[in-house]
Formats: sequence, C-alpha cells, structure tokens
Amino acid sequence: MARIGRVAVPPSLERLRLALLCGGTGLALAAVRALATVGPSGMRTGAVVLASGLATLAVAVISVGRDLCRVPRPVR
Repeated sequence: MARIGRVAVPPSLERLRLALLCGGTGLALAAVRALATVGPSGMRTGAVVLASGLATLAVAVISVGRDLCRVPRPVR
C-alpha cells in the first residue's frame, strides 16, 4: 500500500470536474431514456420512480461538477 501511495497521482481539478460533468450528463440521459421506454399505453410507476431517482442524482453530480469551477487553483 505504501508503494501505491508514492506512484499514484490524484486527479487534477479539471479532470475531476470533467468526469463529474460527463457522469451527470450520462445520468440525465439515462433518466430521459427511462421515461422514453414508457409506451403510449400509460405511465408505469417503476419507470417514473427510476427516472426521478436518476434525475435527482444527475442534478447533484452536475452541481458538484459546476462548483469545482469556483475552487481557486493552488499557487505553485
């Protein structure tokens, strides 16, 4: 474990922000896809609950990614 600590480099803020924004966008697309699977016959409760959960998680992840834009960069 000590050897990994010397070799591993934590991600930069830009990479972390980009990963969070991409992940949040994927979650938002999954929420839309879950609602798109509901046919014209009517809404299914499971699909609505799934889409609501995915959309809520997407909002949280995207807002964290956007908040990382405001973090001041460390001075070297």
